[in-house]
Amino acid sequence: PPNNYKLFGGFVVLKDKFDYFIEISKKNVDTINLFIVTNVDGVTTDFNDYENYSITSEFLSEFELEELQEGFLKFGFRPKVFYDELEFIQYILSQKHLINNKLTIVFNMAQKGDKVGRKSLIPAFCDLNNIIYVNSNPYVVSLCRNKYHSGNILAHHGLPTPNSWLYTKQTKWINENRPPQNSKVIVKLNNESASIGIDENNILNFSSETEDMIEQMSIHYQQDIIIQQFIEGFEVEVPIINSSEPLCLLPMGIKIADQEFLGNNILTYDKRKNDDYKYYNFNDIDHALCQKIIKTSKETITILGIQGFGRIDYRINTQNEFFITDIATNPHIVHHSAFFHAFKHLNYSYSEMLAVLIGTKLSNLGF
Repeated sequence: PPNNYKLFGGFVVLKDKFDYFIEISKKNVDTINLFIVTNVDGVTTDFNDYENYSITSEFLSEFELEELQEGFLKFGFRPKVFYDELEFIQYILSQKHLINNKLTIVFNMAQKGDKVGRKSLIPAFCDLNNIIYVNSNPYVVSLCRNKYHSGNILAHHGLPTPNSWLYTKQTKWINENRPPQNSKVIVKLNNESASIGIDENNILNFSSETEDMIEQMSIHYQQDIIIQQFIEGFEVEVPIINSSEPLCLLPMGIKIADQEFLGNNILTYDKRKNDDYKYYNFNDIDHALCQKIIKTSKETITILGIQGFGRIDYRINTQNEFFITDIATNPHIVHHSAFFHAFKHLNYSYSEMLAVLIGTKLSNLGF
């Protein structure tokens, strides 16, 4: 095996699993209707949006969609793409997908609009119509989008999460709990991803004056605000796959302006939208710490019930204490993503990565 397998205990076994998933996909590629439901910047229309931080940062670009389609095609899949959730729903209700009697599998990345729980629409619709889909069920998808709820569940089970407080438009501070005065915190939208609503000003020392900013943020975005203890240090994303057992790939560190140690730096909305960051193998920084993070990631998958593929995000301080800061049940899998970078470190191609993701579902179905 390549050197990185030897350096990273357990990854030879992981490769065996991935080769198994790829083989399942290869054997069944001609028997599957693969439907991709996604939103594409400049193509998808008619949706509510935020004024300053567009949700299109979560959409694919036309170039990224082309890469995704090409990746599936290279492996032998012939995906049908829907650019809008309603387009997909109407197609299914017309029962056109039943014409060739193939197994239909839905690969969902769509989340049009600005409402809480919007990414659960397609898996919920698929469940209603007994259609197979890759990834977690609608409850788990919505649960993990709620940073406060999922974080408290993990904390209850003893997993490391930053201290957190919730501000709601209706009741203000939950149980009147506020961050300590002058404590360093980061202010986030409780139900958003892709750094929507976040720039450098969201890191602040909490005071009575900052409460006005938090209240205005809640009113502007019409949702709850989570205030988290800010962790200075490294930032790491751990790609995960859960089929019959939880599997974790190499933790991918985030590098901004060629700096691996981020300190007070964060992935702002602009940095994410413009891909103004890079990945590196965090195992090269601290192998023993990576093993602990992987163990915690596997526990997180199990506790929250994540299926298919996902991602657990961490901040790590200078004392090697790590904290779960975010969870994605439908992470980006484009070429510029932690997912593909982790697969590349295991010498898999983009097409093979996509085949693994389909193979995990086929494996669960008994293929």
